[in-house]
Parts: sequence; C-alpha cells; structure tokens
Amino acid sequence: MKKLQGGWNKWLPPLGFAGLLLLLFSFPKTGRTSQNPPSPQSTGNLDLSQKAKVMLMRKVLQERGIDEDYIDIIVAQSMHETNGFKSSLSKNNLNFFGMKQPIKRPVTVAVQPSKNEYLNYFSIEDSTNDFVNYSQYVGLYEMLKSPSLFTNPQQTINAYVTRLKQTHKYFEDSIDNYRNGVTRWYRVLQQG
Repeated sequence: MKKLQGGWNKWLPPLGFAGLLLLLFSFPKTGRTSQNPPSPQSTGNLDLSQKAKVMLMRKVLQERGIDEDYIDIIVAQSMHETNGFKSSLSKNNLNFFGMKQPIKRPVTVAVQPSKNEYLNYFSIEDSTNDFVNYSQYVGLYEMLKSPSLFTNPQQTINAYVTRLKQTHKYFEDSIDNYRNGVTRWYRVLQQG
C-alpha cells in the first residue's frame, strides 16, 4: 500500500470542505458511559460538532478580514455566549452571538421570523457575518482587522472585552465574568 505523501492537505482540496465535515460527523462516538458528554471546560476538548462550528466561524472571520489575533477571541466569545454552542438560542435560532433585533442598525444578512427579541439566522455563517456587520456599525471593526497592540493574548482579551462593555454596551454581565468566560473558552480552543 502506497503511503500518502504531503499529509492531509493533499487530499483536502479534492475532498472539499463539505466532504471533510461529512468525514468528521461519520465517525461513531465511542467510550461514553453516560448520555451527557463531559463539558469542554472540564476536559479541554471539543466534540466534533463544536470543532465543525469553530472551523466555519474561523473561515468567515478570515474572509471578512478579521486579524488572526482576534479570530479565536471572537470564536471564544461566541462559545461563552452559547455555552459551547449548546444554548437553545444557538440551536433554535442559529444565533451564536446573542444578537437581538436591532433598533437602529440594519441587518444585511438573511434572517427568519423570530418569536423573541433575538435574531433567527439561517446558518452559522449568517450569524458570524452579522456579528462582523455589527462590529462595522459600532466602529469595532477597525480594531479587529488590525494586529493586536499586545503580545500576550490575555491582554488582547482584556482590551477587547473592556471595549465591548464600556464603549459598545454589548453584554449585560460584569467585565470580570465575561472576560473570564471568554478566556476559559479561548484556552479550550488553544488546546484544540
């Protein structure tokens, strides 16, 4: 049997992104002793569904020009908002950033009718694109498309979360709680 040379990147282009997702989801989950898997916060691991969502978000953020210093911070923010993509809002509305029906800002992605105050998206890509659109509307995008001024990711997280709260009133929680949540998920993402 001939050994594949060049690693996974040789077969990914012909297989395509959709094929990769199909492969990821086609492997059975084994070794689980209970119906509920351990939480990512306790294990540092992401399940296949979470990994697929992370890949989709990273792709959209890269395509929209978000700097590498901020991509995983934004994904970690989404994971904090949705408890690791497991909240009812993320499952029922495909809303991964807790975006509410805007009063002033235009929504430029397709949304479905919603039964509550939160936007109801057609896909994770639409939700992620709308967050980038929000960042453009409130003047946050300029920061996100430029490299961080800090060399330490924790300092970048601190500056980003503080700006979200103080300048844009993005979340209702305290800065400390929100920063700790984003930091926890950022560390999970770095572990892979």
